[in-house]
Amino acid sequence: PSRDLQAIIAKATADAPSQRYVTATALKYDLERYLARRPVQARQGGPLYRWTRLVQRHPIGSLSAAVVTLGVVTLVAGFLYYAAVERTRLREARDETLAVNRFLNEDLLGAGDPFLGNASDAPVSDILEAGLEKAGKRFPDHPAIAGKIMIAIGHTLNSRGQYASARRAAERATRLLAQRDGADAPSVGEARLLHAMVDIHAGEPRAAQQRLAALARDFPFDADDETPDVLAWRIHSSLAWNEQQLNRADRCVERYERILTHTRGIPDNELSDAYNGLSLCQSQMARFEDAVRSGRRSEAYAVKFSGADSGVASLARIRVATALSGLGRHSEATTML
Repeated sequence: PSRDLQAIIAKATADAPSQRYVTATALKYDLERYLARRPVQARQGGPLYRWTRLVQRHPIGSLSAAVVTLGVVTLVAGFLYYAAVERTRLREARDETLAVNRFLNEDLLGAGDPFLGNASDAPVSDILEAGLEKAGKRFPDHPAIAGKIMIAIGHTLNSRGQYASARRAAERATRLLAQRDGADAPSVGEARLLHAMVDIHAGEPRAAQQRLAALARDFPFDADDETPDVLAWRIHSSLAWNEQQLNRADRCVERYERILTHTRGIPDNELSDAYNGLSLCQSQMARFEDAVRSGRRSEAYAVKFSGADSGVASLARIRVATALSGLGRHSEATTML
């Protein structure tokens, strides 16, 4: 017999009258509880015993309740884990922001601050180049932060024509970020892309083509994705511009038109640059009406990003004027210029 029935028999036949059922009715009720799979008084079981009998009486309902309970517990555990991860992420982001701010204020901007005893007439480019050395020393245990700072400085040096220094920035950033994130990480891709852009600006399009082709293999552009990967988009935009540098206007147009059908999530300044390059290549192919449209799109994005009086907006107007001249609309082009 089951333990419940054994307990009922033992209680009913106990030697001491005080340990037996008080009445026959009490015995009857305990037997009925046994038959109904309810907890019997003779067992005097705890919560686990009562729970077991509940499951035996309602197996399907108990299973559903258990599934729901497990789901709730899993949800709560997941939320607590997410909250802990998010707290860690926010703390790391805060620490990173504070560290970068200190670097900017003390190591970079402070280098020419007379109130800090650093009065200097050194060119900005020299201060930036010195910042490359300081970034590595400031963040010896945080190569990811140092690498990102070097990329930012490298872009500025490249824009100012300091190509040797910009290359050093790209090379150092690539090494540092590869240590932390792995050689195939997007952060490393950004550093490699900087190196290719330096080659383009320095008048070395063939070297740039090799770097960009390798990047395109590692970070392919998915033409079926409505929201493209920004790094892949930038790589292919740079490839398009480099085709122009190689005097291959047809390939330039083809590449630009391919990526400009997927612009969701791409910053306005980069869209302005892309339409600017497309307009130039279209003019080189005598597609002047298309070049006018592309130039005006470039201008619209430039105005949105940096204002109507910005240099990039003016450059877009030059593209439009060039295309108008190609259409024989010289008066309009002259007025615009």
